[in-house]
Amino acid sequence: MVRILITNFTKILPALQNDLAQQTTKDPYTFNLLTMTEDYNERGLEDALLVFNFCLT
Repeated sequence: MVRILITNFTKILPALQNDLAQQTTKDPYTFNLLTMTEDYNERGLEDALLVFNFCLT
């Protein structure tokens, strides 16, 4: 799945700050430990994160 971010960073920021801003807003999260399929729903993700968090505490 490819996500396209719609921002105005390239229009208002110099190149170096533009790159930094784009890297900052990327989705860095991977949920490999939750063993969820690609077609999950938001409620399923919330439930899996709650269970995972509970297991860590």
